Amino acid sequence: MAIFNKLNSSIKGKALGLNKKRNGFYIVLGDEGVVISFIKKNILESRDFFPNLEGDNLEKFNQLFQMYPKHHIYILLDVIEQSYQLQTFPPVSKYSIDSIAKKKLARTIDENHLKGLFQISSPSAEFNEWQYIFVSSPINTVLTKWLDAIYSLPNPLRAIYLLPVESSIIIEKIVNNKAEFNNIRSYKFKMLILHNKVSGIRQIFYKNNKVFFTRLINIDNEDFPDVIAGNINQEIKNSFEFLNRNYNVNTDEIGIVIIANEKIKKSLKEQHEIKAAHIIITPYESAEILNIKDGILPEDQFTDILCAINTNLSKSQLILHTPYSKKISNYSLLAQVVFYLNIFLIIILISFYSLNINKIFKIYNEATHKVNEITRLETTITNRRTQTKIDSKENTLIIESASIFQDIMASSLSPKQLLVDFYNTTKQDVRITEIDWKYEPVARLPNNMNTSNNINRITLLLKLNFVNKGKTYQELFANFDNFIKRVEVKFKNYQIEYSRLNQQISLDDNNQAIPIDMSIRGPIK
Repeated sequence: MAIFNKLNSSIKGKALGLNKKRNGFYIVLGDEGVVISFIKKNILESRDFFPNLEGDNLEKFNQLFQMYPKHHIYILLDVIEQSYQLQTFPPVSKYSIDSIAKKKLARTIDENHLKGLFQISSPSAEFNEWQYIFVSSPINTVLTKWLDAIYSLPNPLRAIYLLPVESSIIIEKIVNNKAEFNNIRSYKFKMLILHNKVSGIRQIFYKNNKVFFTRLINIDNEDFPDVIAGNINQEIKNSFEFLNRNYNVNTDEIGIVIIANEKIKKSLKEQHEIKAAHIIITPYESAEILNIKDGILPEDQFTDILCAINTNLSKSQLILHTPYSKKISNYSLLAQVVFYLNIFLIIILISFYSLNINKIFKIYNEATHKVNEITRLETTITNRRTQTKIDSKENTLIIESASIFQDIMASSLSPKQLLVDFYNTTKQDVRITEIDWKYEPVARLPNNMNTSNNINRITLLLKLNFVNKGKTYQELFANFDNFIKRVEVKFKNYQIEYSRLNQQISLDDNNQAIPIDMSIRGPIK
């Protein structure tokens, strides 16, 4: 009996090189139940089998998902009711063939079906036609029962796959990754036989690595490997007759890969009835070839987990949806887009304001450097006065230098403080692009350093970008006037000069930056 309800120490916690973007719950769903593989942070965390949702099974089923409500669900469908129809189309343009095929699919398959299509060949000298496979599976009682349970979960259903379609990658990798199996690679037609717990023996026939047709054999008694091997041999013969009769495919054109447990493998070899080129391997041996052996146990009897891990690792071949699951998937994708868009916008805003703050600190550091230079000069002058005789002209220069330093140290003349006040007052209206300032002496009275007439004035020169938020000319100029009023109120003891808005400005510049020059000079009182 296969181990599904827990992982032993040889598996749990080992990274499998899985697809992190598609971590979540992988449900292999068949007529005999579901096998659930939970992949989290690139690790196969658990694997569980539920034959049905009766009794305690429903509660355990819900608890399994409620532990990780944000992880997506992927369904791998392996029910017996699956249809694969070959459809041919005339050699029309490659740009229009998909549209033609989809229209025929909509007319051919009932609405109450999961349905899709894929191309298996294009026009050639051998067959001057397009060949498509129309796939469908009815949304029957078995599927509806499980879908209703899944819809009630907090986890979003991301996709529904068909196991025969997605398993084409398994046979392709097996014949390519192991040298002794390379002889199978050259065959145009290949057959893959899987033994799944939820469904039975799945036989899949591929043409150009695309599903051509498939059959499912229900196994009533799993305890008799000889009987199962006999059923597999008989179904292979039946398939050969069908292919030869309907498509003129001969036995020597087909390569076969069978994945079954050790007992069935032994029985198949003993019966020795397969006439075509073939290989028989166990689930664990196939996992070794696929480099995912840490997800499969040596004693595993079935291939359900192998198919789930393969689906995680491989690019999706065909995604199907019910109308309701399509809405769920779209809402989930939309929520992800909105989330990452918000993160992107936040990063942009943080970067923008960080740039402005860096400019302010740069200006502050430059001002501090100038103050330090003046302090050094004052110290030098003070030392000279104590050591040397200074004439009246030099004395006047010393007094003026000290006065300049005294005025610069005053908070009202700090370019840093002026700039911070301006930024806090106008940050909603403008963006500062360039900053400069200069000091201006008013009057110097060397004999009276303390007189108020000796103070300096500072002129702050700014280049700005005014953000146009107006939808009309009237709103635009009103917003600009309000911006100027706020500046004049904040700096009422300063003389404000600025460039006017261009009267010919176009409203096409809405929300665009309009350049403005401004100077703040003072104090004037």
